[in-house]
Amino acid sequence: MQLLSDRKRHYANTEVFDGKVGIGTHVIESEYQLQVNGNVFVSEEVYALSDARFKENIEPITDALQKVLSMTGVAYTLKYHPSRRHIGLLAQEVQNVVPEAVLTAEDGTLAVSYPNLVAVLIQATKQMHADIQALKEEVGALKARLE
Repeated sequence: MQLLSDRKRHYANTEVFDGKVGIGTHVIESEYQLQVNGNVFVSEEVYALSDARFKENIEPITDALQKVLSMTGVAYTLKYHPSRRHIGLLAQEVQNVVPEAVLTAEDGTLAVSYPNLVAVLIQATKQMHADIQALKEEVGALKARLE
């Protein structure tokens, strides 16, 4: 049996426990492999697995435009860091519209996966494009009738 002290290591502001890493935070009870308390800067890219070979039950997103219209972009300050303004969404609102983009932590705190909202935005854009094309055709037909 390993002792807790054998499974936990500290490196300056970083803690490693059972293969989980916490930077500026404690990871003993974390459900995440990497947890960072603070900003993260990446000089290259961050990728998420999206290979169709790993997916099943694939369906197009429906009512995407209505979902986008149901969410409100907000500007805010964080209670624990009031000197800096942020922009984003309220997780509770997103959860009502696109629950797949919201994670509920063990303590009930909600987090939004902003990259997951890109698929909704793409479908909403396609829907708007189709609506615009239909309106162009209607305007063209009306102009032809007037000539």
